[in-house]
Amino acid sequence: MSETLYRTQTLTTMTCCVCGVLYAMPETLRRDRKEDGGFWCCPNGHRSCYRESDLRKAERELARERASHDQTKAHCHTLRDARMRAERSLTRTKKRIGQGVCPCCNRYFANLGRHMSQKHPEYGASDDE
Repeated sequence: MSETLYRTQTLTTMTCCVCGVLYAMPETLRRDRKEDGGFWCCPNGHRSCYRESDLRKAERELARERASHDQTKAHCHTLRDARMRAERSLTRTKKRIGQGVCPCCNRYFANLGRHMSQKHPEYGASDDE
């Protein structure tokens, strides 16, 4: 008793880049070689490969994007720290002016202190106190 086996398979035609012969290979094999970057041979024995697999290309792009993201985060932290230092310096300077101290020569002027406390009591007052 004999059995007959029927199988359906999709073949993809390709042309060898060395000798130019047209040949067909199973689609599953072509897809696997594209994913893993492996080699295959044409009927005349010339080796062919995909230069970079889709997975490797995606991993490389992901690594590049992660590095760019890390660099952007570090830049944001640097800018935030610089802004906080500038705000602290401005707050200190405003408080000193509000108490009558000249910001240029650091001398106390009684009339400036009196003027600031009477006419501008909110100047130099901090929102976080």
